[in-house]
Amino acid sequence: MQYRTLGGKNVSAVGFGMWTVSTGWWGQYSDEEAVSLMRQALDLGITLFDAADTYGNGRSETLIAKAFPKARDRIVIATKVGYDFVHHGEGRRGQREIPQDFRPESIRRAVDAALTRLGTDHIDILQLHNIRMEQVEDDALWQTLEDLQATGKIGCHGVALGPAIGWLGEGAETILKRQPSVVQHIYNLLEQHPGRTLHRIADERFQRRRVGSTWTERNTGDQRRTAEAGAVNKPARDSRVAPPANFGSASLESSHHGLVSASAQWMPF
Repeated sequence: MQYRTLGGKNVSAVGFGMWTVSTGWWGQYSDEEAVSLMRQALDLGITLFDAADTYGNGRSETLIAKAFPKARDRIVIATKVGYDFVHHGEGRRGQREIPQDFRPESIRRAVDAALTRLGTDHIDILQLHNIRMEQVEDDALWQTLEDLQATGKIGCHGVALGPAIGWLGEGAETILKRQPSVVQHIYNLLEQHPGRTLHRIADERFQRRRVGSTWTERNTGDQRRTAEAGAVNKPARDSRVAPPANFGSASLESSHHGLVSASAQWMPF
């Protein structure tokens, strides 16, 4: 297994996507079957487990707690917040969307609830789930993430894009304006748009910051980071963005400066 560094932790180049075993969208898995697969993955060197509070209405996170009650220091937990499954989870049909709630107080409550389900005191990677431009522009939301990071409840933060909701415009603006630690999007042999464009934008952003007389790194270590997973095909929203990119995982690939990409796909700054 190959590993990358993100937020000061070693992350496996192949991750385990929790929606495959927690949502029922690709067949039914009992808790015992899911836990067995997750433990086999860890034995094979996979340390990244990517969940979301809305997957199975909290089930993806409780499965992580059940699978690794004494292995917290061996795994990297990524999860997502933003969907109001507490009030609308029972109304979901398949992958149909339910209402979202990105108010700062709601994000704080969602993080606290996720920590309880995960049985841990910190989330390594927190992602805003399927954001729109409204969330990209919301300063209070991003300040909330910074505050959560400062308290130690999350290690680093970013976004998960799509599918079929918001992608190129949202991803590009997030990279340019918010400098996230992680951007998750779909990227694979057959689906390389708009991933390639997002990679280019992230590369150019990194190079511009590096050319300046002074610049600082987010998180820990000497690398900038980004991450990809999810799928959407959305036209560019501004002239700076030119359209050209399982187990269920985010397989991370790093360039020389530490950007990461993924097949459900990832990219860290």
